[in-house]
Amino acid sequence: MVSEPFYAATLACWGGVHLTLTYLCADRTSSIARHTTSHDSLVKSISESGCHTHRKFRAAGIELVNIVRTQRQADHLTRIGAKYVCNSSALSFCADLTSAISATGATLAFDATGGGRLASEILAAMERAANLHATAYSRYGSSMHKQVYIYGGLDRSATTLDRDFGMAWGVGGWLLTPFLQRIGPAAADRMRQRVATEIKSTFASHFTAELSLDEALTLEAIGKYSQQATGEKYFINPNKPLPLAKI
Repeated sequence: MVSEPFYAATLACWGGVHLTLTYLCADRTSSIARHTTSHDSLVKSISESGCHTHRKFRAAGIELVNIVRTQRQADHLTRIGAKYVCNSSALSFCADLTSAISATGATLAFDATGGGRLASEILAAMERAANLHATAYSRYGSSMHKQVYIYGGLDRSATTLDRDFGMAWGVGGWLLTPFLQRIGPAAADRMRQRVATEIKSTFASHFTAELSLDEALTLEAIGKYSQQATGEKYFINPNKPLPLAKI
């Protein structure tokens, strides 16, 4: 599970291709799971529609456990074919998450919310899933290492860990920009080109509204996109012309 911040307002350039951190993160986290850490399943909290994330992981052959915040979002992902969808606002969330992790064997997760208890709940569900198959008791919990990477901050409260998931665990942060710097310009360009090539298929997305830079700075627009609402992405187009009345 690894990722980086999903922004409610997406800064992009209009001109056939709009490259966003969201798309690059979906591409990179699937590659990390498959090639860097040899995981074939992953848990990921989804901060918007999740369509491109679902498509990218399905194409990569990686089982994805989606964590969403509303039933509307859960229903949408289920309609487009997502197999494992857990609604964090549901009373059955912990049981649903444990069941999905047990079915997939996921021990790696990416958390876009950052604050609150979600990272702790994911680790605890992984521990419960591991103990379902345990053959002996250990006071230290399972020996299976469980890892959560925080890549966003939708919840700005403190990250709380309840420590009910044994001793084999880790929580860390992950950001896309340092990663791009580390792999170098050539590899970063290949990533961007892959997103550009699949911008109308794997990475196809929907925007609530298209805003110019001037419009993005109005109190009305700020009040809307700062809510970071599920399924409410705003496309900031620096090249969008001003309304005639403002010229």
